[in-house]
Amino acid sequence: NPAKGSFNISLIDVPPGKASIRICNSSGTEVMNLNTEISDSEFSKEISTSDLDKGFYLVQVMINDFYLYIVKIIVIK
Repeated sequence: NPAKGSFNISLIDVPPGKASIRICNSSGTEVMNLNTEISDSEFSKEISTSDLDKGFYLVQVMINDFYLYIVKIIVIK
């Protein structure tokens, strides 16, 4: 952190299944939503910041509608 161009989400020891990555701006408005599958106990995803304005964002990861991971990022241009 801060992110310029892209950032990575890496999770270890997670269950396989559906993952939803939601990114919200500092006002709480959802600006990106990605859905993917986890087939291994480790998950890694690179996310481009090219469509995001500079500022603070909250990244939320939901796995199988149960596990929730939250992190704040700063995007710079």
